[in-house]
Amino acid sequence: MAGVLEDFPRLLDPRSGRPLMERTVLIANTSDMPVAAREASIYTGITIAEYYRDMGHHVALMADSTSRWAEALREISGRLEEMPAEEGFPAYLASRLAEFYERAGTVTTLGGATGSVSIIGAVSPPGGDFSEPVTQQTKRFVSTFWALDKELASARYFPAINYLTSYSGYVRSVARWWQEKAGLDWMDMRDRILGHSQGRGATPKHCQADRRKRLAGRSEGHCIHWRSAHQGGFPAAERRTIPSTPYCSGCQKQVG
Repeated sequence: MAGVLEDFPRLLDPRSGRPLMERTVLIANTSDMPVAAREASIYTGITIAEYYRDMGHHVALMADSTSRWAEALREISGRLEEMPAEEGFPAYLASRLAEFYERAGTVTTLGGATGSVSIIGAVSPPGGDFSEPVTQQTKRFVSTFWALDKELASARYFPAINYLTSYSGYVRSVARWWQEKAGLDWMDMRDRILGHSQGRGATPKHCQADRRKRLAGRSEGHCIHWRSAHQGGFPAAERRTIPSTPYCSGCQKQVG
């Protein structure tokens, strides 16, 4: 948290050029705080987000992490001597998660303005076990899931998102947007790239060292895989995607 408070004020808003901190609310809850404060923090954040939403703003709420919040729920439930469920979590864990995520969405205010709240919840399962209750219950209620891969992170891929285990329930919705903005068959391109990536795993062994030399002469699927997996950080040229000029990652040429 000390690092966040030190580094975050230095970030600039790419639209206005002003410090991003000017329109950011941080709710800090450290592990040495009372368990009731840790349990209440997530509700404090969503309530503040709804306050600005009702003013006609579009709010992005990042909850890091809902696993720690669930652990606070488990501790409170234990002190109240409630009947425990799987792994000691309270039986109402699923309903509490659903109540939190259902507060996201778009509204029309009484003044006629449009506001929204988008929730990005981080789940940090112990040992990366996606079968534990918090992860499983979260996946029941969210439509988009980004799975971070420890092997990718160790191989210095950023962002370390395993695109074979991640998914989105909004694919059909955004496909129409890409069709209108870019004028190309986005769904067909997406399916083709995923098809090339199936069966190779998230971290190809042939991409670990001397990547460009070892990829020479390989198929288009390998090239697409390498470029998507080895995109480094967010340099200025890669911070935004321009829909009107999409590129094929494998053949290095403009599409359409």
